[in-house]
Amino acid sequence: KSTVLKRIGEAIIRGNEEKLKKALPLFVSVTDMYENSYNIEQLISEKTSGYFKDGLSDLLSNYDLILLIDSIDEFEIQNQNLIVDQLDKLFRTKSIKFILGTRNSDKTVSVTSLKSYNTYSIARFSNQQIEQFVRKFFFNEKSRADARLIFLIKGYLMCLQEELKSHLRVEFLRLHRGSVQPLQSHLR
Repeated sequence: KSTVLKRIGEAIIRGNEEKLKKALPLFVSVTDMYENSYNIEQLISEKTSGYFKDGLSDLLSNYDLILLIDSIDEFEIQNQNLIVDQLDKLFRTKSIKFILGTRNSDKTVSVTSLKSYNTYSIARFSNQQIEQFVRKFFFNEKSRADARLIFLIKGYLMCLQEELKSHLRVEFLRLHRGSVQPLQSHLR
């Protein structure tokens, strides 16, 4: 999701070529949010202070700000509510747009202020879709794409292997309840 948010930011920047008032994507991490005590305006000011002398008003008079916020679902629900309420207010009063990237949309959609916003879910990929995605993601880098696919396949196989080992251990324990002794003498 972090990579997707960054790619969205890149697409926003590429889309600026034809616009009179440019859009400015601003990536916000979990750490950024925590270090600014969940205060969005303070966070924006901190991240942009070296570029806009009059702060947020200067920024907004020159750019359409789009916040790309990563993983608020990792916070307690009260902090999620605090963040979303601020985002909602910034959208209504200052036209600051935002995109939230979360692992669990069910958890964040339960935040009341978000119910009026559009939500999108990315479904799990099939193996063919994974291969297609990796090849497009590393376009013009065939060896890198192939290496990444091999890495993903190895990881998948390792997970299967661990799951199989775990399953075999459970089956072994089920077959030999309380009689581990004969196995130990057999292994010697």
